Amino acid sequence: MKDYATLKAIGATNAYVRNLIVTQALIFAAVGFVFGVSLMEMFRVGIANAGTIFYYTPIMYLSFAITTLVISMMGAVAAVRRITKVEPATVFRG
Repeated sequence: MKDYATLKAIGATNAYVRNLIVTQALIFAAVGFVFGVSLMEMFRVGIANAGTIFYYTPIMYLSFAITTLVISMMGAVAAVRRITKVEPATVFRG
């Protein structure tokens, strides 16, 4: 929170801070999606080695991507709402 207040104190607009937060959320969503799909594939291969064969359909991957994106954007919206209300002067208070 203090980092964003500092940005606002040195002149960053609410739009700049909002874009920064949304960009960070998108990057985290993409990394989380890749990590999650990797874990899913390792699980699938592990199960296949045990004799159970199954696969993930493209719609499952798509729903996983959409769910990841929605959760990330909900967090970003909540953060943006809090940060746009922060007064830049709070950074100078002890």
